[in-house]
Amino acid sequence: MNHRGGDDRALESSPDLTRDETLSYVEICRQKLIETLAAETPEILAGPSGISRFSFSRGELHLYSLRHIQHHTGALSAYLRRVDASLKDRRALSWVRMGWR
Repeated sequence: MNHRGGDDRALESSPDLTRDETLSYVEICRQKLIETLAAETPEILAGPSGISRFSFSRGELHLYSLRHIQHHTGALSAYLRRVDASLKDRRALSWVRMGWR
C-alpha cells in the first residue's frame, strides 16, 4: 500500500499531494487542533505531556510544538527563496508572517 504525501515507510518516494488535497488536509488538521485545545482543562495542561522523553507539562508541550512548527515554516520559506528567485522579495511569501485568518 502506497500512501500519498510523505509516507516514509517505504523505500520509494510517495507521490505528492495536489494543492487541493493539501488544503483539505490542512483543514482537517486545523479542526483537530480546535477540538483538542477546546477539550483541554487547566488540570490536563498542568499534567504530564504524555511523551516520556519530555519532562514538561502538556501545556508546555503545546508551546514546544508551536515553536517547532515555526522553525519548520522558517526553514521552508528559506528553502523556497533559495530555489526560486521570484520569492526573494519578502512580499512574495506573505503567508509566512500572516497567521491564520
